[in-house]
Amino acid sequence: LPVVGAVYTLHSSAVGQAADGSAYTDW
Repeated sequence: LPVVGAVYTLHSSAVGQAADGSAYTDW
């Protein structure tokens, strides 16, 4: 769960999305 939380935090930010090259905007 901590890992899932970190991934959520990463992808819920525009910087995280850009760095990952993905669009997790609905997370």
